Amino acid sequence: MLRRAVAAVERPSEDIAVVRLSRAAQVVSTVPPVLNPEGLVESIVFARVPEDFNPRNLLEYYRGVLGSTGIDSGVVLLSAVPPKELIEVELPGVGAEVFLTVSAEPPTCLGSPHVYEPMRAGTVNIAVVVEEPLARSAMVDLLRTVAEAKVAAFSDSLVRCEGRALGTVSDAIAVVKPADLPEEILFSGPATRLGRAVAEAVYRVVVSKAFSVDRGELLRRVTGLGVGDVLELFSQVYSRASIPGLGVEEAREVARRYLDRILEDPNVWSFLIAARELDLHGLSGTIPGIGAGEFRGDPVRLVADEVLGTALSLYLAGLKGLFSTYWVERLKERGDLGHGSLHPFEDDVVSALVGSLLTKLLEEGR
Repeated sequence: MLRRAVAAVERPSEDIAVVRLSRAAQVVSTVPPVLNPEGLVESIVFARVPEDFNPRNLLEYYRGVLGSTGIDSGVVLLSAVPPKELIEVELPGVGAEVFLTVSAEPPTCLGSPHVYEPMRAGTVNIAVVVEEPLARSAMVDLLRTVAEAKVAAFSDSLVRCEGRALGTVSDAIAVVKPADLPEEILFSGPATRLGRAVAEAVYRVVVSKAFSVDRGELLRRVTGLGVGDVLELFSQVYSRASIPGLGVEEAREVARRYLDRILEDPNVWSFLIAARELDLHGLSGTIPGIGAGEFRGDPVRLVADEVLGTALSLYLAGLKGLFSTYWVERLKERGDLGHGSLHPFEDDVVSALVGSLLTKLLEEGR
């Protein structure tokens, strides 16, 4: 029976968690490890750093972190996420353990203009410790599989970005294997038992953390506007068709309660997520028959966005809701409202939300 590759997980301080390995290990990682003379590591260290962390010499910083814990060699994974939030997943069926700290901010994505930023609030750090005879190629293959699972998790978590979210700007992954094991297994991609189990574990943890935000943040991710922004649009529209004796602020508070109820409905979220997904496909040029450049211009021949907005307004407030949504759309086209800068599908479902809130208020008063 194979020994566990992990000897212990220690937390010597609030800022550091150490995954001590049972024996020296080979490593493949996206950050430079600090190796012993044999080219091996003995530990993986998760360390918390300030949100504006930007050292002059990162390798020296790694050595300082290791030295503070009495370790000579290891992989150092840095994040503003406190090590107490380190998640451990044991996969005894495939001889692996996965360690993660997860934050969804700040995201990076396809289409982002940012090439490099100093480390900020977040970072997804993932370490996989394998007690299997992996060849170097299999270790690289597993690292690739982990990265793919993380990207899928970010996309499914609706993390907001210029395009598909890939992760955060400073994510890191490490795969380690005891050096005394032979190099027999050549691949460990998602079609293998090991790769599939690790990918599923990574996906499950990242989604659970990245998606665990309130409905207001989810609304911002999906439509580009938070609850306050939607209510501000509502206030601008309501001021043009107010109920006598019901001021804008009071009407806004009533609309907020309506919106809270609306956002409890999974059918509403289905409309909103459909809009976001269609915008992502349009922005990437993967809606057949329309290029990305034309899509960004919201051409007249694109009518599916109007149809989706119409369907949402009818679902929420019936025919009156549709008429209110049409009015909101006209105000938007005249430049009287600010959400015209959103992408084609997003701006129409936002109009449907605002129009439906207005209809509900006019129908029910207070």
